[in-house]
Amino acid sequence: MCLLDSQGCVLALNPEAERLLGWRESELAGTLLLDRISLKQKKAKKSKVLRSDRLPENSPQNSPQNFQIETKISLTEAIANHQPCRNSDDRFFCRDGKVLPVSYCYTPAISDSKIAVLVFFDITEPKHRTREQERSLSMLQGVLESADAGILAVERNGNICSYNQKFVEMWGLTANEKFGRSPARDSIAGKSDLNKQATTLFPFALHQLKSPQKFLKNVMKVSAHPDAQIDDLLEFKTGKILEVNSLPSKVGEKTVGRVWSFRDVTERKRVEQALQYRVEFESLITSLSTHFISLSVSEIDRGIDRALQATANLSGFDRSYIYLLSEDRTRAENTYEWCAPGREMPANKLQTIAIAQIPWIAAKIQAFESIHIPEIGELPPQILAEIACIQGNNPTADERPATEHLPDKIPAKTPNNSRSKVPQKHQ
Repeated sequence: MCLLDSQGCVLALNPEAERLLGWRESELAGTLLLDRISLKQKKAKKSKVLRSDRLPENSPQNSPQNFQIETKISLTEAIANHQPCRNSDDRFFCRDGKVLPVSYCYTPAISDSKIAVLVFFDITEPKHRTREQERSLSMLQGVLESADAGILAVERNGNICSYNQKFVEMWGLTANEKFGRSPARDSIAGKSDLNKQATTLFPFALHQLKSPQKFLKNVMKVSAHPDAQIDDLLEFKTGKILEVNSLPSKVGEKTVGRVWSFRDVTERKRVEQALQYRVEFESLITSLSTHFISLSVSEIDRGIDRALQATANLSGFDRSYIYLLSEDRTRAENTYEWCAPGREMPANKLQTIAIAQIPWIAAKIQAFESIHIPEIGELPPQILAEIACIQGNNPTADERPATEHLPDKIPAKTPNNSRSKVPQKHQ
């Protein structure tokens, strides 16, 4: 602590001020303090400066309560104008030439305008710790950004600590939907804008997931049990699949928050599913082939029905059919059919289809192509009409003339002794 006169000359120093600055009181008494300790004075970055409009001494209004917020000023300006000021980050020269980081408060005495008090503190250690914190957190943010997973870190109360760009991209968040983040430098400087919360409901996920309730159930679980761990898959309406892992963040034994990581496994899961389907399909073919070999002639119809059911179940369909071309190749006759329970068609449907009614499908058959239609609604009207015909929603062949034929190169074979839904001609 230093006592200064109205010109800024030293009147007295306490022992701690002598220790920090390296000068004795007798060496500084009567000298301008700023001539000895001042670097290029800078304005305070954050501190509020108080100004008192001078009133007559002993006026009841001339009190600390009547000090007004003034523009930020330097210590030099404060001494010259006899105004109070403070600075949380400045530097003083010491006798040995070293620079001392300080925070200070300069206050003119209200009762006696000829005296002012300068109180300052050594902030070397706090500044060192701050720089270390900034460096550590900057490195941590760098690690987050280099990760191939989307990362979201939240505090125990739900406030968002940090997230990386990958997280923003995975969830397709726009600029308006981004969260307030707490970078190290902003938190330490008091600039944190974490007024938004992750709120355990993850609002940005609700409209994107196929089954949001399943995810929210897990979120509520970790809210009730902070030490719980989560490993799950999130399937989006678009078909994207994210693998989610959630672990508690601890300092010692105390849980202070939670880290969520999201990894895009869409392609991996598609490959796994394709391989699994291939294995199951080949196993089914082997099983059916073995089964048919052991059947007697009278059991062939039942075996075909079983094969239709098995292939439909594997593919996730609720109907499967076998159509047999007529000898003149103008008609396709529905000889076998399997329907899932509750999906049976009326007996008068799906009997015979004229090739003239399905030219697009007939062309595919002629080229020996498989036909896969994942989404019927995306087809043009003429093909939709052919699909409707296959589904039994168009007039039957008997009601339309057969004017088109399939080429002779497509063989027409009829199973012997098979159960037919309509009379069949046998060779």
